[in-house]
Amino acid sequence: MAQGVLIIVMLLFAATVSAIFFKKIKFPYTIGLVLVGIGLSLVCDRSGLNVSNIKLTPDLILYILLPALIFEAAVNMDTRSLVKNLVPSLVLAAPGLVIATVITGVAVFYLTPLEIGGAMLFGALISATDPVAVIGLFKEMGAPKRLTMLVDSESLFNDATAIVMFSIVMEIIKTGKPITLGACMGGAKEFAIVFLAGLLIGAAIGFIMTFIISFAGNDPLVQVTLTSIVAYTAFIISDKLGFSGVMSVVGAGLVISYYGKAHMSVEVKEYLGQFWEFASFVANSFIFLLLGFTEDLLLLKPSQGSSSDWFMYIAWAILAVLVARAVVVFGICPILGKLRKADKIEWRYQLIMFWGGLRGAVPMALVLSLPHDFKHRNLLVVLTLGIVLFTLLVQGTTVKRIMGWLKLDIIDPFTSGATVVARLLAGQKGLERINALSVAEEFSPQSVESLREKYNQKVEERTLALKELRNSPNFDRMTVSRNLWTECLSIMRTSYNYLHGRGLLSASTYRNFLSVSEQHFDIVASTNYLPEYTRWEGLQFRLEKRFTSLLIKIIPSRKLTHIFLNRILTHDIEKSFTIHYGTAQVLKMIKGSQEMYTLYPDLLQDCSDYFEKLNKISTEHIDRLKKHHNKELDSAVCNLLQRMVYDAEITEMEYLVINGIIPDVVGDSLIEELQEKIKKIKWS
Repeated sequence: MAQGVLIIVMLLFAATVSAIFFKKIKFPYTIGLVLVGIGLSLVCDRSGLNVSNIKLTPDLILYILLPALIFEAAVNMDTRSLVKNLVPSLVLAAPGLVIATVITGVAVFYLTPLEIGGAMLFGALISATDPVAVIGLFKEMGAPKRLTMLVDSESLFNDATAIVMFSIVMEIIKTGKPITLGACMGGAKEFAIVFLAGLLIGAAIGFIMTFIISFAGNDPLVQVTLTSIVAYTAFIISDKLGFSGVMSVVGAGLVISYYGKAHMSVEVKEYLGQFWEFASFVANSFIFLLLGFTEDLLLLKPSQGSSSDWFMYIAWAILAVLVARAVVVFGICPILGKLRKADKIEWRYQLIMFWGGLRGAVPMALVLSLPHDFKHRNLLVVLTLGIVLFTLLVQGTTVKRIMGWLKLDIIDPFTSGATVVARLLAGQKGLERINALSVAEEFSPQSVESLREKYNQKVEERTLALKELRNSPNFDRMTVSRNLWTECLSIMRTSYNYLHGRGLLSASTYRNFLSVSEQHFDIVASTNYLPEYTRWEGLQFRLEKRFTSLLIKIIPSRKLTHIFLNRILTHDIEKSFTIHYGTAQVLKMIKGSQEMYTLYPDLLQDCSDYFEKLNKISTEHIDRLKKHHNKELDSAVCNLLQRMVYDAEITEMEYLVINGIIPDVVGDSLIEELQEKIKKIKWS
């Protein structure tokens, strides 16, 4: 036991040190870990140390490491962007993987000693992509958001597809049935059931846990623990029921991402993200590091039962996999672009999706799960390991250069403007903090004044840089417009996060505003401005309003009607208050940005007119509500007012704790007491 724990600690230490080193030299750490694992295996072998127990196993990957990786990807997925790209992601991950399976299987059947069953099994397990290294590279280079989403979401779904396909082919081989059209149709039906049932089970578990999370308060330890339970429970239950455990984890993760996070404070959401990033780092570290120890490194030790022809078989298998991937990407993407209301996937994206289709944990788990007496098992293991190493060490290390050739690493003017604005705002916030600290006796006036002069100069330089950028030929009118509207919408979304984090905005209304916010960002990204009228309500509340109006006409005296009416009124008062608060922050920003838009002052005026009108509409809406539903509004308004008063008390308590006026233990206790009072105030 002690030896096993020591090995885990040493491997984790090696992975951590390697990650630091590879980050310094700007090399993908997951790919580097494969090299480190191979090196450690060779050193241990030459030193006479027994490393036969240090290897990847199917249970380790499928039941411990994979759920963490899948859940981390799902819970941090931009659900709205995923929905927008759902069709290409699912088509590439399901029909695309089936096509790749058939092409790869037929090719290796003719080019290697594998029989048709084993060849199709190999095609199924090797077709699942693992873009961990590529996604990390995308983030580093600032790759287009849609390209990142397409690569990441395809991998999220095709892990499940590959596992289900592998299971179906394995069942056909065990039963000895011939691979006929009828068998394929039956397999397709079984695949659909396993795939969709797993997704629904995971979503149901996610909803149940979201309900439990809502009662946990802002306790990061409890809430993060609950998400961990969700990830593994969803996988195990679906797997035991014979459905897709991976799709179950995906469903649970997406539900927690969309609904569960609305019940968490900003601090808890940050904590949640950091925890799952850590879990993903540990899982990836073990997977890629242990690749070097897997199956006694058959590729590097041909004397141990391997054939001199195996390297040729690996070359043929690599060619088959690349051809299959090319057919899927370059064959399906153009067809998808011709669908109605579909966004075309440009050829540069297609090329990166083709070359960035790396292989990793899932193929290794599946091939190692084969029985030891399975025919040609050693050859299947060697082919899989060879392709995994090729995609990581060859494709993974050249993607960055190809992206440079395709100019996918060039920052567009909009992003450049956003970067300069961010730096300017950060500098201004730093200057505000310096002014606030200037009254503190702990800091000498000379030190404060020196730092103030430094930051004044920094803010002036960044202000000048922003002016020059906005007056440059590359920063045309449309780019300025998009930059300005995006900044305004960002302030509105920051307001939603702030009000929800302080307990002044209910979870349902908060989700509504986030959904509307994403729609507005999409409109600005495509048109560079917001139309004069845009909805500030989501579909859910529009339907509830219509349903309530219908109930009032049919059964005006029923209690159920009044419950719905109270909910709608509460939402309306929340919505109007939130819009009023957010637009006030936007107008404040616009007022302080007059000098930044000397070239296009009309754009600034357009934004100002839009948000002034929105501010006025929110005020008028409250007045109309008071006129028609004054009695019903009393409760909602009083509840909101009480929340604001409690929030003011919490803010003061936080100030007293930070400045040491009251002990931490006293302040924390009082803050927790006030937060509990806020929770007890009903929203409707």
